[in-house]
Amino acid sequence: MLFKPWNKDIEQMFMRISRNGKAYVDGDFGNTTKLISRDEKLLNYIELYYNRKKHKTVVLPMDDVFVVPKPISVNSKRRLFEIYRLF
Repeated sequence: MLFKPWNKDIEQMFMRISRNGKAYVDGDFGNTTKLISRDEKLLNYIELYYNRKKHKTVVLPMDDVFVVPKPISVNSKRRLFEIYRLF
């Protein structure tokens, strides 16, 4: 699945997911997680959890899913991400 982030916060969050395997978002289901939870295609690949000790929301890909950033082309302003599901 090819995914185009709709703002810089989402783009940075997916870069953290591609590097570390998870991303933390401040607050309990902030604006970014509300926007992600509305996208039904994306929810098939990503899980959202709330960590009470750190008071942050954790965004994780499912067990068999990998997020890979695509190179930025000269004409585009946003980075594209390829979301792979292994069988």
